[in-house]
Amino acid sequence: MRVRHHGTVARIELARAELGRAAEPAMREAIVEAGKQAGFQYVALDLVGYRMGSHNEVLAARSLPVVR
Repeated sequence: MRVRHHGTVARIELARAELGRAAEPAMREAIVEAGKQAGFQYVALDLVGYRMGSHNEVLAARSLPVVR
């Protein structure tokens, strides 16, 4: 498990095998409460799961369409 700090957001990376358990109501509430107690306004679960080097990932250089 790892928690990334993105300002007011805590992004939680779990092993893929633990993602389902994290979505269970009691576990989800405990995770959110722990994030709030740590001072985060938002607590997010990274659905890709924990992976080494994820902090170094970058977006491909390309133009994105404007959605109106």
